[in-house]
Amino acid sequence: MKNLDNYKGHKKIDGVYQKIINNIPAHKVYYELFAGSASILSLITVPAVEVRLNDIDSEVQKLLQQKFTNATVTNFDAIQTLKITNEDKTLMFVDKKDVFLFLDPPYLLDTRTDKELYKYEMSQSDHVQLLNEALQLNCNCMIIHPKCELYDTMLTNWNKVEIKIRYNRKTSIECLYMNYNKPTELQCYDYLGSSCWNRQQIKRKGDRLVEKFKNLPVLEKNYLLNRLNQMI
Repeated sequence: MKNLDNYKGHKKIDGVYQKIINNIPAHKVYYELFAGSASILSLITVPAVEVRLNDIDSEVQKLLQQKFTNATVTNFDAIQTLKITNEDKTLMFVDKKDVFLFLDPPYLLDTRTDKELYKYEMSQSDHVQLLNEALQLNCNCMIIHPKCELYDTMLTNWNKVEIKIRYNRKTSIECLYMNYNKPTELQCYDYLGSSCWNRQQIKRKGDRLVEKFKNLPVLEKNYLLNRLNQMI
């Protein structure tokens, strides 16, 4: 693999990455255990204070380190990493709200048409172990996976957002499973909106409000800023 541009399984798909990012709460630490091309991270315009990436493929690890020079990039087994973390939470997560963990594991074989999508596969048993560890996490966690009985059953108490994704003339229903409520503060607002039209409407509304604000006298600007700060 020479670069990450054509990495299989990436989430840089129009209509997909926007919904993912619009459900990522504000955080200080961003962490991926199945990083792959880390396409979601590359689209978040407000970087976290600390970025940690991990991929079991050592070749991918090297490419990630070259692309994300300010990140800590490791080459561990994801399930074992979660297990160790849950046994000693001081190793990674101090304050739940400060950490966002994104898990995009290799999909179960029976949920996809491409049976040779990943270099490193996960069995049904591996997925069960992964979900058991995820259920014990002390941080904000999002998992993306095609809708299936295993994930719906094991993550029944997690919030879920369904996404329709078109792959080679076939539509797949994939889900964002989140162990937190719908965020009221996002890490990145660049893709806010339920559709391309809605995002355009929000942008235009924002542009008009910003233009009005810019034309106000300085004391009126400060007055409004003070009022807004009181509301937060």
